[in-house]
Amino acid sequence: MSIEKQLEQMTLREKIGQLFTIGFPSRWPSEEFVQMVKEYKVGNVILFSHNVGFRGELGKLNSYLIQLIERETGHIPFITIDEEGGVVSRLPKDMADFLRLWLRHIVRKELKRAPGLLGKN
Repeated sequence: MSIEKQLEQMTLREKIGQLFTIGFPSRWPSEEFVQMVKEYKVGNVILFSHNVGFRGELGKLNSYLIQLIERETGHIPFITIDEEGGVVSRLPKDMADFLRLWLRHIVRKELKRAPGLLGKN
């Protein structure tokens, strides 16, 4: 189904809910958070350091959030994290290191594919 068709079928509440990104103050979403997703069709989540445990916990949390929001809104959420990647880090060290290496790999791969991507060297 086209995006235009999907938008036509959405209520105003659903459209507005897709614009919001909300967080929650613990490692796991509270019933209040779940109710907000259900009632207001909130489409996106931001995670902070108090939401992040070890890598396995983060995976389970993201899976739960995706299932909840997709079930309630019909759309896959954007899950963001307040990660600066410098002195301040919200992620466990092993995960932050992994993400830095992964991003470096992606950038190098893209630069090989399109050498002029960043302009002339």
